[in-house]
Amino acid sequence: MAILQTFDLAIVSPHVSLDVAELQKKGTRTLAYLSIVEMAPDAHYRADALKRNIPLLGKNPVWNSDLVDVASPAWQKFIVETLAADYMQKGFAGFFLDTAESVEWLAEKYPAREAAFRTQLIR
Repeated sequence: MAILQTFDLAIVSPHVSLDVAELQKKGTRTLAYLSIVEMAPDAHYRADALKRNIPLLGKNPVWNSDLVDVASPAWQKFIVETLAADYMQKGFAGFFLDTAESVEWLAEKYPAREAAFRTQLIR
């Protein structure tokens, strides 16, 4: 934690052991990392997401992560009501939303759903 205190802003994985409130008291605004289009094979929430039947629509070959159906109400609900809510309770100041650009792969693979993917990603 000491090294993070030297920065004005820190983006961290929300499941690591870290006293977020203490870090923010020291002046480091702390954001939770949140992947919104991809789910890593080792994501701490993966089993929970899969139990909710959240559709996976392909792979990011660079990271070997799954592309999630961002238009799925189940994914949206999971992101907002489960992940984001949990991270806010841990005291994070906000989120670093990553992998939004992967919506391009979804749009390319499923062109008929492109508008839905983009609209729901923004939503």
